[in-house]
Amino acid sequence: MISTIKKGYVATLGAGLAMIFPPYNWPAFLSLILMLAYLAELRTLNFKQRLFSGLFFGLGFFLVILKWLNVVGLDATIALSLICALWYSIASAMSYLYFDRKFWPLWF
Repeated sequence: MISTIKKGYVATLGAGLAMIFPPYNWPAFLSLILMLAYLAELRTLNFKQRLFSGLFFGLGFFLVILKWLNVVGLDATIALSLICALWYSIASAMSYLYFDRKFWPLWF
């Protein structure tokens, strides 16, 4: 299990990535910086830790992006964010298979 500080760090990276989209409109070059920071964090984790790291990154991203869904209800926002974050969780965990290969971005 990853530490609380790392959970907060990757959730903040995900929320920062969400801030690039409207209505926040942060500069687009930040997406490259945030994704590189997240990938650098992933390189230090094992399979199980990457699974949870991806979940918290996805939750940070989707809870900010899907803020408009609060019109329907907070429970709907949290449920859909959790479902969408599972894809980030799976992708982060599967990156364990590819990060040690040469030219890993081509495989991932």
